[in-house]
Amino acid sequence: DVVDEVIRVGIHTQDEQFRNLCSRVALAFMVNYPMTEGALNKRLDFYLNNVNFDSSHVRLASLMVLDGIIEKFPIGALEQRAEHFFLPMAMRIVDDDDSIVRDRARKTLRNLFARLKTTRKVQRIAQIVKSWIEGEDESLRVTGAHVVAIFARSDMFRASHAKAYIDVMLKWGFHCNANLTVAGFVAIEEFALRDPTVFEQTSLRYLLLTKGPQLLVHENPWVQLTFSRICGLLLALERTNENSIWTMEGLTQRYCWALCKQLTFIDVPEETFHQAAKNLLAIASLLREQIRASNSESSEVTLRWLVTRLATVSRHTSQVHSRQRGLEVLAALFGRFDRDFISRYGEHVIPCVFDVLGRPTDAQQDGLRGIAEAMQDHLVEHLGSTYFAKYQDHRANVREIQLQRKRRRAVEKLTDSEATRLRKERRVTRKREKRKTESANRRRQ
Repeated sequence: DVVDEVIRVGIHTQDEQFRNLCSRVALAFMVNYPMTEGALNKRLDFYLNNVNFDSSHVRLASLMVLDGIIEKFPIGALEQRAEHFFLPMAMRIVDDDDSIVRDRARKTLRNLFARLKTTRKVQRIAQIVKSWIEGEDESLRVTGAHVVAIFARSDMFRASHAKAYIDVMLKWGFHCNANLTVAGFVAIEEFALRDPTVFEQTSLRYLLLTKGPQLLVHENPWVQLTFSRICGLLLALERTNENSIWTMEGLTQRYCWALCKQLTFIDVPEETFHQAAKNLLAIASLLREQIRASNSESSEVTLRWLVTRLATVSRHTSQVHSRQRGLEVLAALFGRFDRDFISRYGEHVIPCVFDVLGRPTDAQQDGLRGIAEAMQDHLVEHLGSTYFAKYQDHRANVREIQLQRKRRRAVEKLTDSEATRLRKERRVTRKREKRKTESANRRRQ
């Protein structure tokens, strides 16, 4: 009949304006016009089947109409068809190639959960999702983890659900399928935002203790980002915890090393760098508070190591953007703390500032140079110019010594070839031993 044609045109026509008009008419008819159970189910099935249609505009239009139906249907009729609505939309949030369709499927699913929050169907859907994440099929695990993240954002959230789901997801190991790892971390992050006690009630802290630094430098950039956000939540939670994992010197240094490493990566989301910077500043603040509270020697050593490491990234990394990120974190660090902090650790960054200011100026270096000049002004304001004068003298002496050595070796190369050969052999041996040591350190980490 005419209505069925309007319903069909409302999702299949190419004209967006006409499609929206027909969809509004069809939605008003579906919600307000009395019809038999068979006719209603037939029309609902049409929309649900087209959620899997080849063309993305058809899938999107179907989801938008279903969203309106979910919002306006009587709760009894919606509860009766809850699983029928849930399954095709759950598949779309992962399997769809179009990000707009995926986002619409998530929104529609959230609206469904919001309407069903007090009904018995909630438990049935929760059981289905748990069977997915407990199963062996990795694609269903990924889908289940994304649905669990939507659970966590909705009013269906329960602390008991969080513990059960996180314990299951932590058993995956997070070392094989990157998509599965990302989905699991997104879900865990959502639960932790709603209920921070999940860090204590589950084995999540054990994962942070054993696998944290490796996950921060994972080959997949989205694994790096999602796990870094979880670390940020734990840092915010444990600021006042005397038994915090951040009091462990070796572990904190490994985390700082991994976060500094993130600053040097290429072709990763910009948010990764912002999150790494926030985490590094949070760790520095935590260490500073521990030093003030108990004069902790281990925290002092770790904080000095962190400042030195950031200065190394800012000075010796080959990529300009990596040096700039390191220098930005250093600038934020020295801008945040008091004169005592600057007097303790300022001398560690003066070589880095001089190195930046001493490079040739070009378009790429402009941002880096501006940060270095601001840092120099800040350090001179608090420390005076003595440190800089001493360092300038030191650099002049080093350059003179290097020049003299270069001249001496040029003469030696002409007059004593055997000494030159032996020196070259020693240099090759040192480099070989250094590579072996670095390889062994990486394996231990």
